[in-house]
Amino acid sequence: MAEIGEQAARSSAPRRRDVKLTIPPRSDYLLLTRLALAAICRAADLDLAEVADLKLAVTEAAGAFMDPDDHPSQTDDGEPTLAISYALSGEELRIEITARDDRQPRPLPELAQALIAATVDEFEVSDRGLTLVKHLRRR
Repeated sequence: MAEIGEQAARSSAPRRRDVKLTIPPRSDYLLLTRLALAAICRAADLDLAEVADLKLAVTEAAGAFMDPDDHPSQTDDGEPTLAISYALSGEELRIEITARDDRQPRPLPELAQALIAATVDEFEVSDRGLTLVKHLRRR
């Protein structure tokens, strides 16, 4: 009996999940980032309002890398230049958005910064990218 209880406790603990997505910095590819985020959020047991908030935050954060002319910006070898990494642990969901080339994110408008700050627990901008962190509640 003790083994069954231990197995159930282990299976109910959130597993670490990592998803990495690399896309061209074009607005029409943002849908893929939102779909990947929704899938990760299901594993995190977030409610629908939290998922919607995180989708908004990721969309706003990725906007700092979007090509203003909406044409793909690529490296010399033709590879896409925007990488989005989702890391889910038992305590947090960490989202990192970085350029794969030397491009730095454009400054975010004040409204975008306010939206991101209101929807995540931690938000950091560096010269290489942005990091968003959502702390997970125990249910």
